[in-house]
Amino acid sequence: MAGKAKFYTVKMTNGDIYGIPAQVIAENYAKYFKGKNEKIYQEQYDCMMEMFDRKEYAFEDWARNEMNWDDVKDKAVLLRRCEVKVDFQECWINGDHGFLEVDVD
Repeated sequence: MAGKAKFYTVKMTNGDIYGIPAQVIAENYAKYFKGKNEKIYQEQYDCMMEMFDRKEYAFEDWARNEMNWDDVKDKAVLLRRCEVKVDFQECWINGDHGFLEVDVD
């Protein structure tokens, strides 16, 4: 059965955009509340996926404030690489310039 992949996205400082499967965040949330009760796990998982579908801030809040990059990096998918085009001549003329001395052996 075909469906849609659901990703929570983050734009990195270099412009790359990564997608974290929404299920990874929902699983983290559900595991936190589960304890030993599988019924509660499923209820919390479903609740979180519904929040994703409604684009509720609570989903983002959990991801940003209760999880770390280390929690998701192995599941992250590079969705778009930023293609930075550099005009080297423009930078040579008008870029930030400076002086640097480095010790060499």
